[in-house]
Amino acid sequence: MRNAVCLAAALFAVLAASPASAAKRSRVHNLPRSQGAQGQASPSLQAASLPLVYYGGAVVSNPRVYVIWWGDPANISTNVTKATGGIEDFYRGVLDSIYVDGMAQYQTTVNANGGTNNGQAGTGQLLGRGNYAGTYTLDEPSTGTFTDTQVQEALEAAVTAGTLPAATANTIYAIYFPSAVTVEFSSAQSDKSCFGFGGYHDETVSQKLVYIVIPDCGDGASGFQYVSAHELGEAMTDRKPTPGSNPDYPQAWNDSQGYEIADKCDSASTASVATATGTFSVEKLYDNRGTTSTCATASHAATDFNVQFVPNALSMTAGSTQTVTVKTTTWSGSAQALTLSKSAPAGVHATLATTASSGDSLTMTITTDANAAVSDGQVIVNAFNTANLGHTAALLIQVTSAADGGSADAGTGDAGTADAGTDGGTVLDGGSDGGAIDGGGAPDAGSVDGGAAPDAGSTDGGGAPDAGSTDGGGAPDAGSTDGGGAPDAGSAAGGGRPAMPAQDHGFMYGWSFYDPDGHHWEPMWMDPAAAA
Repeated sequence: MRNAVCLAAALFAVLAASPASAAKRSRVHNLPRSQGAQGQASPSLQAASLPLVYYGGAVVSNPRVYVIWWGDPANISTNVTKATGGIEDFYRGVLDSIYVDGMAQYQTTVNANGGTNNGQAGTGQLLGRGNYAGTYTLDEPSTGTFTDTQVQEALEAAVTAGTLPAATANTIYAIYFPSAVTVEFSSAQSDKSCFGFGGYHDETVSQKLVYIVIPDCGDGASGFQYVSAHELGEAMTDRKPTPGSNPDYPQAWNDSQGYEIADKCDSASTASVATATGTFSVEKLYDNRGTTSTCATASHAATDFNVQFVPNALSMTAGSTQTVTVKTTTWSGSAQALTLSKSAPAGVHATLATTASSGDSLTMTITTDANAAVSDGQVIVNAFNTANLGHTAALLIQVTSAADGGSADAGTGDAGTADAGTDGGTVLDGGSDGGAIDGGGAPDAGSVDGGAAPDAGSTDGGGAPDAGSTDGGGAPDAGSTDGGGAPDAGSAAGGGRPAMPAQDHGFMYGWSFYDPDGHHWEPMWMDPAAAA
């Protein structure tokens, strides 16, 4: 890790700490920020001739990102919390885009080539597409100063208590703070958020949770996105950052001075990436393939491909079967022969062809056991071309019991018409299953409702059957609050509460709510004709 570096992205005022305040962090990697003065030479110039080296540590293959509000989200910038174009849409889109495809070159199927593990086998991981998995709130003060140790303790306590989902090897907790909160490493001004740094990533000491800290330094939406992209890229390629400027195992990808994939591009021009949920500002990332320094929004080899799920989120009932599309694309060069493999959570079984040519779209059949129960699980596809370059993608999957879902779909829906931009915790299917999720967390026969306890055969959270809810094509019921309107009285009666305002785009309608357990749900309806 390095602190005496600058981010020349003046648009977002993310510049380096001045030399006088550029002390090295004892443990954590951060994104430096000046107090308004000109920074010193950028890392991409200082370390232009230094490639990134693999030190043998782990990466985060298919990020499963939870957005965490520190305290009441009403006190967090609306540039972050807004329902459309906010940070949730940022993660939904960017995690399923070519921005993360560009990190495939940092796979750890190679031997370490630096440090004490030099020559030893790597962790055998690919890097690629992941999932936004939901938003949670930590019951913490919205004002005051907190040390990094306190942030870690709050995060670990919430995971232990079950108020935050448990971590897997792919989990990243992205924590966003109100402007009245300062995060610090010491009492020195240079060790305080928005003075010495604009963001950082690390791994907690006890539970080894990967987390990102994004304070509110008064930036606009693009600034929050830029810093979030910086820390996401580095958390993915270097799970445990360098404690100082001398990287070694358990670090993953650093140059010999401790700069990570985004540090080396701090002086590069700003960039954006187009995704299914909007176009977002990102920081360019270092391309390690060349002999000179190169920064790119989405780097690829001369002959390359990518792979994705369509949709990349799915909800099922136990004992059911559905299909999704695995889409491959020739990214550069000619079509390539691919070898594919897949994995799935316990109780979930996936079948997929093992060979394909880039450009093919394949059908994956997913079957769940009768007693399966999965929350925010990931079905993973890995694909390699003949040059042994691998890409990977993740499908976020929820599996609930049929009893919880009343007349839930048993697998007749057409997954190809689902919205590829859905967040974890909803399935949006304009096919024959009615395409809805109720507030109880299980799919039902055709409604979107905020109620907490769905009943068998009912389309309304209050428990009374709705005589005119959505039809099998997913069209919202005019005058009904379950088919496409606002939450009905059953929501409040069930203990739920609204989260963000409803969004009505004509061909697509969505709203969000918190269920009685504090989970954030975002059901939506989309006209099947619009997706055709």
